[in-house]
Amino acid sequence: RDDYAFGLTSLTPERATPENLLGLARGHWEIENRNHHVRDVTFHEDLSQVRTQNGPHMMATLRELAMSI
Repeated sequence: RDDYAFGLTSLTPERATPENLLGLARGHWEIENRNHHVRDVTFHEDLSQVRTQNGPHMMATLRELAMSI
């Protein structure tokens, strides 16, 4: 069975090599895996009940601080 993925890019054909496109896709998922996954799994950010006033922004700032330390 073959799998196909289609994409749209503004890269020229010379720059849209399979290697470059793979690098772009992996770069996107690296951010997802490094940042958002940690926030969701470690800090349970998706389950947060903080939803009013400055609470969400403050909690996000504290989580970001903890991750950078």
